[in-house]
Amino acid sequence: MYKVKVTIETLANMFTKGNEDFENKKDKIDRKSEFRLTELKSLIRTIFREFSKFENLNDMKDQEGKIFGNLEKKAPISFKLLNSKDITYDKELKTVYHKGWKSHGIEKGNKITFEMFSSNESILDMYCKLLI
Repeated sequence: MYKVKVTIETLANMFTKGNEDFENKKDKIDRKSEFRLTELKSLIRTIFREFSKFENLNDMKDQEGKIFGNLEKKAPISFKLLNSKDITYDKELKTVYHKGWKSHGIEKGNKITFEMFSSNESILDMYCKLLI
């Protein structure tokens, strides 16, 4: 098994929908942010699409399935968030699009550490290059 430990830093405040807290009903929903690896994996997949050449839609689906998994086959790589308790949130950050909602935004300057691991070294290397 091959693995890579990655640390990224938030360059700006980040809003990502997490659990919903219905305690504060008079101010709409108090949304809690959380860093989610699923969103990062989706970004990596999007970058793959931007830098790859496909003959047609079926070719794209075949190539993506081998690297990212699909309904028939699990992805050949796994992610594990290592420092979720160290990420700081600011309850006073306001989202731009929902001015009336309070948001627990992830503050800029957070360092987020996770591992990617796979039995396929070349796919792990590709994920690292796409992430960079």
